[in-house]
Amino acid sequence: MRWAGVDRLPYAPFVSYRLSRPEPCQRKNTSTPALAVDPHGEKRRLPRRHDTVTCVALTPCDDASPFRWIAQDGSPWSRLVSFGPSGFAAYARLRFVPDPAYEGQQEADADAVNDEAEQLRMVFDVLAEHTRTPRDCYFCLWEGTGDIVRPDSPVPDEDEDAAAYPELRAQPARVPKHAEPPRLPGPLVSVPHRSYYLFHGALSEAGAWSFPEGWPDQPRLDITHIAFAWPADHAWCVANDVDPHWAGIGADAAVIDRLVADPRLDVVPADPTAEQPVYLW
Repeated sequence: MRWAGVDRLPYAPFVSYRLSRPEPCQRKNTSTPALAVDPHGEKRRLPRRHDTVTCVALTPCDDASPFRWIAQDGSPWSRLVSFGPSGFAAYARLRFVPDPAYEGQQEADADAVNDEAEQLRMVFDVLAEHTRTPRDCYFCLWEGTGDIVRPDSPVPDEDEDAAAYPELRAQPARVPKHAEPPRLPGPLVSVPHRSYYLFHGALSEAGAWSFPEGWPDQPRLDITHIAFAWPADHAWCVANDVDPHWAGIGADAAVIDRLVADPRLDVVPADPTAEQPVYLW
């Protein structure tokens, strides 16, 4: 599990939090919109030739509908979270750790480890050339990452807690209700066994999560915490689940061939329907 030790991040008590959300991408349109059918049969607006786009950090989405093509795909959940939706001409695995050399090998015993952040950035640089909408992309953040407080999570009343757990009265450093991290805006999107926060922004901003100031007030989440990434035209999809030692990529065959041939990347062709290499936990 590559994120071991990061699932629960402590936060500093008695910090004042203020919601700060940058404005989303602003577009100025000066031509007639065009529509095209993406590889999954949905009509998508193509960028206008004279569009001007000003992008900022990834911002939480208030609308969950862009995730529908993944949520309604119908693939087994383990394949879906590892490779993304079905329907692409080809798939591959981006390996952050080499595949196990023998049965029962633990990930800690691997001979080498690739820089996950660097590998993902290089993959996104290549994929940016294979979409009509590199400035109009979506990103999922797994709700189990860090000290996320879900929008529907109740905040226990201090007095009720003290009555139920008298031992808490002996802890003077206990974080008061008003100092808890703010809840992230927007709905959760889900597939079986996984729920995510949905963000929107330019592919060049991948990993630049926009959060309320001071959340979390520790090491910042980055590009390695992207669970899904895809452009609005559905030209490709990257799935980076918490469990595997690799990320799955679905795209046109020529795109996959280019990624596999790139000497900077550890990318190998993959069959999503086959059993994948796995380390012993």
